[in-house]
Amino acid sequence: MLGILDTMNPTNAAKATGIPRETICSWAKNREEILAYDGNKKKKKIEQGGRRESFPDPETGYDALLRLLQRFMIRKGFTRQRSSTRKHKTMDLENTRDDFAEMYHRAYHGFGPDAVYNVDETGFYYDMPPKYIWSVKGGEPKIATGEKHSLRMTAVLTVKADGTKLPILFIIRGSPGGRIASNELPTYPRGHFYAVQEKAWMNNTVWRAYLRSVLADAIDEPSVILLDNFESHVSDESYTIVHDELGSLGDGTIQALPAR
Repeated sequence: MLGILDTMNPTNAAKATGIPRETICSWAKNREEILAYDGNKKKKKIEQGGRRESFPDPETGYDALLRLLQRFMIRKGFTRQRSSTRKHKTMDLENTRDDFAEMYHRAYHGFGPDAVYNVDETGFYYDMPPKYIWSVKGGEPKIATGEKHSLRMTAVLTVKADGTKLPILFIIRGSPGGRIASNELPTYPRGHFYAVQEKAWMNNTVWRAYLRSVLADAIDEPSVILLDNFESHVSDESYTIVHDELGSLGDGTIQALPAR
């Protein structure tokens, strides 16, 4: 169409094509811009239509809002900190670590890496309870305690200072002497140990079994057992089993780690 304007004026072009003269004049005025356009040729407008963006530059808007909030927090006396569940300050924890390390190397320098055992437990869920649930209108959207613990398991792990790993003890939720203990545990993979507890947690009974069935078979020389200060670990009964029943320990001992 723009080529016609090379041979006739807008008035004659309008008569020849039936297109309003004002439209042809507008095309002639924007001739260079129209010819330079490399977008969708089917669109009837060079500029995109629709409403203007409320936030034409979201990143700049976010930064401005963030600075506004930061200035507000500073005025009100707040400080920016990383969220943490620790009960003690970092400096206190570092001092505790250094003090314990000094005590340990002074008291147990005669024990080689193959005679130092580090024991710890970790609980995990192999299927998490739902975050949202359907409940009867007017009722409480509550998950039963049994359901929350039904898919929980605890693994008791021990590794020697030389890197040797002992078999894992898996604590399964169930009743001691019940169906799981009688029918399921014998079918579990061999090479590790299994126990049942009502909530799949470590307790005095399970810890006694671990000392007698796992550690007793592994320890054959005076050794040090490092573990946290969980009540079952540091009970009088635990010390008695280690010193009286695990006779191969000799001058070995249980050493609880400091509280975090």
